[in-house]
Amino acid sequence: MTMAIRIIDRALKEDFGFKHRLWVYSGRRGVHCWVCDESVRKLSSAVRSGIVEYLSLIKGGQDVKKKVHLSEKIHPFIRKSINIIKKYFEEYALVNQDILKNKESWDKILALVPENILSRDHFCVSYLFLNDPSPIHDELQQGFQKSQNSLQRWEHLKKVASRCQ
Repeated sequence: MTMAIRIIDRALKEDFGFKHRLWVYSGRRGVHCWVCDESVRKLSSAVRSGIVEYLSLIKGGQDVKKKVHLSEKIHPFIRKSINIIKKYFEEYALVNQDILKNKESWDKILALVPENILSRDHFCVSYLFLNDPSPIHDELQQGFQKSQNSLQRWEHLKKVASRCQ
């Protein structure tokens, strides 16, 4: 949540110029940001929805498979977000949350990758995320099974991906 708050707070402040922001943890429904600028309170629902769309990277829902959606050209919001994530990812996601702790966990993470990124022409690690067995997929699965924790699995994934670039 810390990374998400930092990313969204940066965007609200720098990209939209919102000055008065209050972050609230409700417990049951997670973290919310109340933007208290007078000008924001006067925005239409369509404009508010546009802001949410701007901040949304994962699309989908209960009846639609969730996927990360990136355009061909990486939006500045995404680039700036990556800089924030780099500072915290290993400690929060890999060590504290252990997001790659077992096969079930890493399969869920890998399932967020959209199919269009997985095409042979677009990205070398295409077969990593497909059910189709391949040398790369097998290599990742074997490496993940040999690794003892999320940090080691992340390093293995980066090593395999770097060979394809």
